[in-house]
Amino acid sequence: MLCQDCRKREAQIHLTQIVNNEKTTLSLCRQCAEARGFHSPLDSGPFPLAEILSGLAKNPLAVRQPETVEKLE
Repeated sequence: MLCQDCRKREAQIHLTQIVNNEKTTLSLCRQCAEARGFHSPLDSGPFPLAEILSGLAKNPLAVRQPETVEKLE
């Protein structure tokens, strides 16, 4: 499927929007999607799991034990 903007490159990004039960789909190549301001969160590099875990260790109040424990039988 070709990009709906430039109609030159293959569409690699497919955006779906539903407003008032009306579904619209937009298929764009990467260049046109970036030109419209669409950026994938995965484009910024690998998921920073190590940073998140080290942040939890620095703030022990961020990790709490449950106040009550319920035993299920």
